[in-house]
Amino acid sequence: MRLSGSVFDANQHGCPKCDGRGYVSFNWQMAQERKGHAIDKYPKYLRLERALKFGFQYGCPVCSTKWFLDDFSKLISIIPESRLVIFEEWNNRELYLSEEMLAIANSIGATPPDVYGNGGHLVEVPCEVLTRTGEIFERAILSFQKNPPINFGDADVRLIDSIEQVRPSKFSLSREVRYATAQASEIRMCFSPTLVKSSEGDIYVLNGVTNFIWESDLEGEEFSVFDGGGTKNSRDAIQDINAITYFVGDWFPHAEHLRIV
Repeated sequence: MRLSGSVFDANQHGCPKCDGRGYVSFNWQMAQERKGHAIDKYPKYLRLERALKFGFQYGCPVCSTKWFLDDFSKLISIIPESRLVIFEEWNNRELYLSEEMLAIANSIGATPPDVYGNGGHLVEVPCEVLTRTGEIFERAILSFQKNPPINFGDADVRLIDSIEQVRPSKFSLSREVRYATAQASEIRMCFSPTLVKSSEGDIYVLNGVTNFIWESDLEGEEFSVFDGGGTKNSRDAIQDINAITYFVGDWFPHAEHLRIV
């Protein structure tokens, strides 16, 4: 993945950030194996600083930028300065739900990854969360993974040990609808539609894997999969992923069994 507006300086010996190439992540295995490729120098210059509870931390000797190499030694990603504090907290704490809260998460069910495998390294459960400080998040996602909470864009990200209660969200789509969105095929670039029908009879188009609904005061369970034909009388559903709060927890054995099948 690359940031736009960067100019590469081949004379620099550092990381993609300080040499101007602008990548925020790249394939570590490819960089090691494909000699003569534009990224093959980075494994020579980035320095291993420490092993983490999952994966490894690397540092750039030129600009001191921190990088995270995943537990499979496959993908390396920049650690944004804005995420350094939560990155340290993630590494220093065991992040698991109580058996009671995990049972509730299991009853809700994790939304599967899409048919192309995107999100296969995550197990994510849409829910409502009450935190230990009394905050309520009606659209929250429990995200069990081996990666630190660094690749969430502008979304609000917390750690799972800040949760007091896990509850079903009234805005979460049904298991049937969420499963259908995960099974949707891409019919054109970045468009994998699923038609749903509200209890009021309106037809909406969901794009890609979808967990929540934002349509007026309707609740998620008021939508069902619609198989009545084309999209002529439908409208695009509102989808605001940056309005979701993520609670990141550690991967655990058989976490994938939480997924809807």
